[in-house]
Amino acid sequence: MTNNSSNTYIIRKNKSIASMIEVYILIIRGVLKMLEKLKEYENLLGYKYPDAYLKVVELKLLDFDNWFLMSFEQLVDRREELIKRYPDRNLVPFAGRYDSDDIACFEIDFGEKVFIVHDYATEGFERRQEFDDFWSWFISAIKELIGIE
Repeated sequence: MTNNSSNTYIIRKNKSIASMIEVYILIIRGVLKMLEKLKEYENLLGYKYPDAYLKVVELKLLDFDNWFLMSFEQLVDRREELIKRYPDRNLVPFAGRYDSDDIACFEIDFGEKVFIVHDYATEGFERRQEFDDFWSWFISAIKELIGIE
């Protein structure tokens, strides 16, 4: 390799690394902003998000093939819709499915339990499944991802 081509290779490699670092910084800023918004939203709702959920957001584990964690804007919008459709429930959505109207929610006054709700179902018929906590739901989502029932 000549000195000129060696220098060109090093410059290209450094630009590539710099670009990857810039993207990673943007991702980290986005996650930190979402965590900050979630903390503010907790105060508004009077509900504390489980640490397990916040950890998964912090780690940027946001998409599990069929399931995805909602962005802050999605979960706020979805909550407002849920209040209209299911006024007797105090649902706090956090994840949705790509292949159906099912969403995963916490419910105020039910601690860390996770409820799978079939959104748009007739009131009283929306409840699909229940998990004891976020990690139980998360494990189920990951098992579904890798094909373990």
